[in-house]
Amino acid sequence: MQAMQQELETLRHAANTGAATAATVGAATSTIPATGAIPTSVPQTALPISGVSLVKWVGMKLDSFDGSGSPVEAADWLTYVEDKMDVFEVAYGDRVRYGTQLLTGEDQIWRGV
Repeated sequence: MQAMQQELETLRHAANTGAATAATVGAATSTIPATGAIPTSVPQTALPISGVSLVKWVGMKLDSFDGSGSPVEAADWLTYVEDKMDVFEVAYGDRVRYGTQLLTGEDQIWRGV
């Protein structure tokens, strides 16, 4: 228990000072970077940008889905939306946010998820 408390104190100290520190628990030793620190060995890559903005996406008046149809209709709508996302080059990280804008009625509950 004391070893865990000591490691926790070491981690808090490292986070407060912004420096990397070594924490030792028993025989194991690990280097713990400061909170928010980016390792220098990891290459920085730019995130993909969607080919269309969310405002333009909503303004396109694409078919919406309200959840009242059959599972086949839901699958057809999803295929339709995925095709539009491919055509307009919506980045994979934005697809859920863009897709939920096309939900109406009771399906809007998914916007908060």
